[in-house]
Amino acid sequence: MARDRRFSLARDAHDPFFSRAARAIGGILQARKCRRRLWPPISTHNSTEEEKTMKLRFYLCTCALLLLAFAGAGLADETTDQYSMLMKPAAAANAAMQKSVAGDLGSAAANAATVQSDFAKIEAFWTMRGASDAVGFAQNVQAAAKQVQDAAAAGDMAAAQAAAKKVGANCGMCHMAHREKAADGSFMLK
Repeated sequence: MARDRRFSLARDAHDPFFSRAARAIGGILQARKCRRRLWPPISTHNSTEEEKTMKLRFYLCTCALLLLAFAGAGLADETTDQYSMLMKPAAAANAAMQKSVAGDLGSAAANAATVQSDFAKIEAFWTMRGASDAVGFAQNVQAAAKQVQDAAAAGDMAAAQAAAKKVGANCGMCHMAHREKAADGSFMLK
């Protein structure tokens, strides 16, 4: 029986898959022998104080980086929550303005004033973060809302509607540049 087995191994030795597998296993075994020779296990290896200090520094740096990563993620969520508190009333005022521009110009003018004040707060938020493009979008929204307010006060529905479209366009550009959709369907700041 042993002789048959040897024959089949010899025959399989000519098979390309078998020879690749045998070489791979031989390489793994050879690498283990080299590793034992060059790096003995920690239990038999006498570490010097310098090696212990290096290991301690490595672990401390790793822990510090992990803490910074988790803290940064927490700050990002806090910033998104802060921004959400500013955006909700601004979005509601913009929606009311967009709706009233088609019919009631008196409430469109009032809603445009609310949009201006809400986006002044949003401009301050982006100024603190140093995002000049978002500051520009907020300023453009305030200018367009002022145009809506002036046109609505003058009774010019066409001009008020045209200015209201500028508000929506600037909102969309800022959203594309500075927010991303999370897996749960909510939005996060980039």
